[in-house]
Amino acid sequence: MAFASFTVVRAQDDDEPVRSHHSKPHIHYGKNVLSISPVTMTDIGVEGVGLSYEVALDKRGILAFDMPLVLAINNVQNNSYNGLSNNNATTSYGVFCAYPGIKIYPKGSFGVFRYAVGPNLVFESGNTGSYDGLGYWQTQSLSKFGVMVTNSFNINPSPKFYCGIDIGLGITYVYSIAGVSQTSDFLGRLAFSLGYRF
Repeated sequence: MAFASFTVVRAQDDDEPVRSHHSKPHIHYGKNVLSISPVTMTDIGVEGVGLSYEVALDKRGILAFDMPLVLAINNVQNNSYNGLSNNNATTSYGVFCAYPGIKIYPKGSFGVFRYAVGPNLVFESGNTGSYDGLGYWQTQSLSKFGVMVTNSFNINPSPKFYCGIDIGLGITYVYSIAGVSQTSDFLGRLAFSLGYRF
């Protein structure tokens, strides 16, 4: 009986290291994310392309600095009437947009599914166009400065691959066309991103 008891206890002790070998391995997610946004819509227009860099600022990735850059296409209708028919045309202008901001991940950014929210500054600079008082089409400078709040839905299918959707809404503090101040305007950004985490 004593031998049997010793055998049972010994078998139980031998089971402990076996269970430890089946523990879930730790997955290392890089703190940096470099991504491109082939589909980007902004308050400037529905056409655009973006590039973004994000870096975690703490060990759990609860706070992160984010720098999205976007080249937006501003399509302006310049319809005119020449006395016989309407000239329906569109003039396209490029507008550079920057959205430096902070992402706050309530559960940290290192995981498969992660949500973040945070504020962004907004800088937009480029050109637009309109007719002057004499009926001549003219290109004018356009600039906006404001703030927005961005909601970010992030998926990390693997430790190296990243994809996400950013939805941001805000308002301008400064909005001018050809140096003339305009009334406040809304700001918006919708971007689908694919990237590399390292």
